[in-house]
Amino acid sequence: MATPEDQEAGNRLRLVEQQLHELQEHARSVDKKLATLNQIVADQSDVQPRTVSVPGKPGAKKSPPRKKKPPISLGTSEDWINRIGVGLLLLGLIFLFKYSIDKGWLTPPIRLVIGAAIGFVMCAFGLMIKDRRRLGHFLLGGGIAAFYITMFAGYQLYELISYPIAFAGMVAATAASYYFAVRENSVVSAVVATVGGMLTPFLLFNEDGSLVALVVYLCLIVCCGIGVFVYKGWRTLLLVTFVGGWLGLLAGWAIADIASVFSSGDGHTADRITFQIGIIVTLIAVGAMPIVRIMLEHRNPDRWPMANLVWFKNASLVQQPGHLFALAAPFAASGLTGQLWDMDGFIWFAIFAISAAIYAATYRPLALAGLSKSASVHGMVAALLACVAFTRLVDESHFTLVFFAFVGLFLAWLGLQLKDNGLRGLGHAIMVAVVFMLPDEIGMNNDRPPGVNIVALCTLASTVALFAVTRLDKNREVRIVYSFVAYVFFLSWLLEELNKFDNGQALVSTAWGLCGLALMIVSWRTGSRLIRLTGLGTLLIVLGKLFVVDLAALDAGYRILLFLGLGATLLALSYFFPQLWRIEENDSADGSPPTGETDSVTETES
Repeated sequence: MATPEDQEAGNRLRLVEQQLHELQEHARSVDKKLATLNQIVADQSDVQPRTVSVPGKPGAKKSPPRKKKPPISLGTSEDWINRIGVGLLLLGLIFLFKYSIDKGWLTPPIRLVIGAAIGFVMCAFGLMIKDRRRLGHFLLGGGIAAFYITMFAGYQLYELISYPIAFAGMVAATAASYYFAVRENSVVSAVVATVGGMLTPFLLFNEDGSLVALVVYLCLIVCCGIGVFVYKGWRTLLLVTFVGGWLGLLAGWAIADIASVFSSGDGHTADRITFQIGIIVTLIAVGAMPIVRIMLEHRNPDRWPMANLVWFKNASLVQQPGHLFALAAPFAASGLTGQLWDMDGFIWFAIFAISAAIYAATYRPLALAGLSKSASVHGMVAALLACVAFTRLVDESHFTLVFFAFVGLFLAWLGLQLKDNGLRGLGHAIMVAVVFMLPDEIGMNNDRPPGVNIVALCTLASTVALFAVTRLDKNREVRIVYSFVAYVFFLSWLLEELNKFDNGQALVSTAWGLCGLALMIVSWRTGSRLIRLTGLGTLLIVLGKLFVVDLAALDAGYRILLFLGLGATLLALSYFFPQLWRIEENDSADGSPPTGETDSVTETES
């Protein structure tokens, strides 16, 4: 007789069988619908492809691909032919002018009229040519250059026009060139306008000029050039504006310095302040605005496209020069500022520390905005400014050494945590600088008393930082180089410190022998062939030192102890750890230990 439990189990089984049957029927229905839809799609594929939604599986219509704007090429062969052609044309006109002057055919006023006429004709043809826009752009730029040459000759060479007229003419040529650059989409006109505008106060130079007017004018040209760059995205214009802006300020400072404009006095202090304001404006324009342009391009690449440089497709710093200029601009500004003011170390420390804090504060917003490269560059600038700030505050080289060592270690670790190759690269670059600074610091410690002193502690801490950075790089070769260099510096540090004691050579040999012994034991524990070879090499160096140095420099008692100790150590290693010496027999190709010798093998080598 069936129990209630058996009846309940039977009911559940019948229910499951019924649901399974319904699912099978539904699957057959779906298959039939799919076959019908596939047939419809196959029949209409030749007419117009379309997206079909499957019942039960809603499909999303794919949006048509976005049309990308064609890149603006700045380096084609046609461009160079145009450049060369316009350049040869201008040179030919110059030679023609010189020849006519030598023959006495043309008087100075006629020469100026002809020069202006040539510039006007070139500009007219440049605007008229519609089917060959590149050629038109170069003719337009060449015409504007002819106007600059005419104004310069009329004022400086022939003295036929006054300074206000010549200056107004050059400013008008600059404004017209910028206008044509935007209207005709001509980077050549923009570059000519920036270069001509920068050169205007120097081409029309006279001793009665005002430094304030010069700085204001240069800042105006820099802002115009950067404004057109932000609007059009022309990298060549950015490069010209960056270089021209700083060179213009540098030339202005040189002229003012020769004329003793920056001498003591209230009026000259005003000139210094004005010049400092010009430096800050240039720093913001060429250092910060390119990053703003990169942000605009990142948010809306269709609205803010960047012109393409076909010759530098794989050079990221050239494709995004704003990163390079953001890195260089603060140091260019600090260099010019240092020529203006005589400030003590603490004020410089405050300036660089505040600047480092500003750049560091922009790291996270840029990273969150998806601009990882821009964030990395700002982090690198912040780290470099912090290093410079510390050097301005502390004059002692050993403190600078240990500071740089731990800054490099921190940047390597931070770059690893944030997956920022720029910060990691800067950290490793600083560690390389530490490697070159360490030998001098170790050698400078000779006159210090033996034992613990501040120089010895700083050099030892820097060596420890070199050891620590080996754990922050996945590249085996890089880890090996860091480890070997740090180990060599550690042995050198032992030599310098222990040799100051009486019979210091005995202490050095003992310490080196212990280092070699420790490496041999570590290699037995980790199975690292490289560590084993390093330890064996250290013991061989100690053995050679015993015969070359210690045998003649130490007392008999110390010689006996060293020879007996080293001999007993080698015999003990040979007896208790015979596998340490069978390098070729037991080691595999990748340096792993023989099977059964160790319980575990570390993945990396210290």
